[in-house]
Amino acid sequence: FTVFDISDLPTITQVFTSNTGFGGNQYDIAVSGSYAYMVNGIWGSGNLTVIDISDPENPAPFTTQTLPGGGQGINEYCGELYIAASYSVLDIVDLY
Repeated sequence: FTVFDISDLPTITQVFTSNTGFGGNQYDIAVSGSYAYMVNGIWGSGNLTVIDISDPENPAPFTTQTLPGGGQGINEYCGELYIAASYSVLDIVDLY
């Protein structure tokens, strides 16, 4: 998991990097507001992991939710997370 400061393009600065320790491969990530949402897992269970990125130099795990169908892709739109999973499953999570 790596955080970059892109506020001064074309200069991009790495401000944080860490082995997440969340287990498995993280297949996709979506960012909305102060949170990053990561999904993992195929052909069965996986996880939605939420990271608090309000302090980009010190991101912190916020919560983890099991995804019965796994998670291979994620997108945030209008306060909802759309998670593409195995077996032609689309999970929708309301963030509010």
